[in-house]
Amino acid sequence: MSLMEIDSPLKTPGVLPRGPPGGTVYERLRHAIVEGEYAPGQRLKVAELAAAYGTSTNPVREALQLLHGEGFVVIDVNRGARVRSIDQAFIRDVYEIVAEMEAYLIRWFASACTRSDLEFLRHTQMQIEELAFKDLSEFGRLDMAFHSTMYRGHYNQRAFTIWLNNRSIVKVVGKDSDISIKRQQDIITEHQAILGALTAQDPARASEEARKHAHGAGLQIVERYRRQAAPIPVSRE
Repeated sequence: MSLMEIDSPLKTPGVLPRGPPGGTVYERLRHAIVEGEYAPGQRLKVAELAAAYGTSTNPVREALQLLHGEGFVVIDVNRGARVRSIDQAFIRDVYEIVAEMEAYLIRWFASACTRSDLEFLRHTQMQIEELAFKDLSEFGRLDMAFHSTMYRGHYNQRAFTIWLNNRSIVKVVGKDSDISIKRQQDIITEHQAILGALTAQDPARASEEARKHAHGAGLQIVERYRRQAAPIPVSRE
């Protein structure tokens, strides 16, 4: 299913994704969007969501407003709410935010990280390299552990939340996407460069390596969308 498709059908017609059991409507709906259970551009009807989650319409409206604020949902006056559609400009904006937040957050971590932190990061990186990208879901889990370890303890939790929200959007954008061989190699090299800067307790270098790493990931996704949007060549034979 193309991420550019608008008003796409549900994966199982007539069945609304419910997200994980428990949690608020906001948490469950956000989880469903992040996990790709709704296609970008798909309409989110308040009455249907209320029925699916077994609640009144007010919690659904509140959840949609929160998700709108986080950038997951677009609310149009005449069309209601829909999952944000994905295009090159949106991807560019998200990755620029991620890159700058990572560059900012890691500077503090480079000065504050402990030996235990570095051991955990090295072990996680070793697991990533041993996995060799054979299971992209597991790679995503390990990659998130690698990055969140560096950022979640930052004193500026508002900045961390901005990073986390946009990183969640990245998960939606990149879901079910292949990672090129070159990008796989670059990820390993870039992670190792980040670890080297942290080991040397060099905040400026760590910041630059983190920014470079985020931009590299963004460029691959933007290029994929550029190819999808390009016209198909017509044979003149």
